[in-house]
Amino acid sequence: DTRQTSGRLQRVRDWMVDWLYTSLEEFSDLTQPVELKPQPTQPLNLKILKANVRRFKLAIKPYMDTVRGIQNLLLWNSKSYTFLVLCLLLFVCWSGWLIPSMLFLAALKMIVNYLNFRGYPWYFTYFPVDEEDKEDADTLGLSEKINIVIMVATKVQNGLATAADGLEKIQNLLTWRHKNGAKRVFKMLCMGFVFSIILPTPVLWKLSGITMVIKMFVVKKIYSMFPRFQQRFDSTHRLWLELPTNAQYSRIHSRAEMDKFISVSPNARGELETSIVNAESDAEFHASDDFTDDQDRFRELFSLPVSEQPLKGWENGKRAVLISKNRSLVSTLAKKRGKIFLTKSFLCFERDHSPSVRNIVIPIRDVVKITKIKVNERLPGKGMSIQLDICTDGTSNVLRFGGILRREDMVNDIEHCIQSSKQNEAQSGDRVSRKTSDWSSTDHVTNFTFGAYYEDSE
Repeated sequence: DTRQTSGRLQRVRDWMVDWLYTSLEEFSDLTQPVELKPQPTQPLNLKILKANVRRFKLAIKPYMDTVRGIQNLLLWNSKSYTFLVLCLLLFVCWSGWLIPSMLFLAALKMIVNYLNFRGYPWYFTYFPVDEEDKEDADTLGLSEKINIVIMVATKVQNGLATAADGLEKIQNLLTWRHKNGAKRVFKMLCMGFVFSIILPTPVLWKLSGITMVIKMFVVKKIYSMFPRFQQRFDSTHRLWLELPTNAQYSRIHSRAEMDKFISVSPNARGELETSIVNAESDAEFHASDDFTDDQDRFRELFSLPVSEQPLKGWENGKRAVLISKNRSLVSTLAKKRGKIFLTKSFLCFERDHSPSVRNIVIPIRDVVKITKIKVNERLPGKGMSIQLDICTDGTSNVLRFGGILRREDMVNDIEHCIQSSKQNEAQSGDRVSRKTSDWSSTDHVTNFTFGAYYEDSE
């Protein structure tokens, strides 16, 4: 017996020594990192595309069925089954068996899958869902197939837009771009931290599980049955609707930036400051609304306040071309055609290819000089171009617009707005005062660029 025990100890000692020396040998030399070769990309092929679409459709079907089954469960489509699941969840949460129950159910599902693999057919699922009757694609005509492709492309487009909106809203909530929502989240985190210190972990898990189950199975059903009740009491739903996307956040703050460029008389200052406060308090902005009125569409394009609208005779804009410094005439005419709009406080240039960040907004009060020029001296006449010298917040730029009909009338209107802006500024003694904003003129704006920061490069 002693020799047998010593033999086992010797084998264990030999195995440990061998493992130690093998590990030391592996760490003795520095190996070069393995460079992974990129996989060759296949050219577009209709058969491969159809096969991959079919593979993806079959692969995602179990997951989509699970999601649909969970939705049917939460909406009480099968009242008896949902009530049974609700009672079981409340019991396991109160008993502290939630995680063991989840692991047991997952293991049970693996056993069922193993039996199916061994040839014992047994259909079993936790979230039953009715199978949809789908027409075979091979029996469809060409027009039906085209309609299906358009429908799928539309769903992908709208689904990506919805997903992007949701991700942007969450990002803006966590980065304090929506202060009210961020404050609520911060308070909830602080309360959760305090409760996690005071309450024992089993009690905390128990209360959290029961609260989640009641909210998912009871509160959600009540909200789905009574939408007016949800609008009144569901603060989370209201907060989600108020959260801005990146485009909405950019427009809201670009409007706030526009306020300091508005030219008003001293008598209208009180009304303007009141409108500014009201605009700042309105945090919800719907960027997807359809605007049938041209003036509303114009204001939304350049994020202008309601007080700014095209002057008389400028409602439809004036045709013009933004003259490039280092581009040929043909390229300039092809890419930089558009319209000029004039308001009391702004000179706006809208490109034909819109929306574009290369649309331009020029505050009237920042126009240092306007000059009538002639781009090509060889052409007859006095020319059809103007040059604007701009200075905004210490940044200077020169913009030239050509191909202008009735140039004299345009120059007179712009000079009249410049004189009115200077008179209002001189009478008021200073510019419109407003709260310091966290937005700068150099920040990215969705649909336009300030004239002083416009770069002649594409």
